[in-house]
Amino acid sequence: MRRTSCCDVIRNTASRCGTRPPNLPACSPNPRFPRRTKTDLSTKLAAYQRDFAAWMEGMNAVIAGQKAVSEAFTRIEPAIEDINATIARTALDAGAAASAARDDTGAASKSPSSW
Repeated sequence: MRRTSCCDVIRNTASRCGTRPPNLPACSPNPRFPRRTKTDLSTKLAAYQRDFAAWMEGMNAVIAGQKAVSEAFTRIEPAIEDINATIARTALDAGAAASAARDDTGAASKSPSSW
């Protein structure tokens, strides 16, 4: 049976998840570790590998969701810009109409014929 070092596990996990594995030094298990320690480390490393793979799946889902939102916004952005331009034009037209109405009202109240 092949011995798997912690570096090999991290490299394999990263490559399966589509990420670039970190540059890790070549390492080999120390044969002087007691069997209990090796078993404990193996269990913890397996849990880390499982958790890392689950995290990568979640991160890939987040990235896919962000991409979908970005694509949707790209499709509707022109319509939003048109609406904003229409609102700005309407506001300018309303302001000009209000100003003209004030001017007409002011001129009518000052003329002697309205007395």
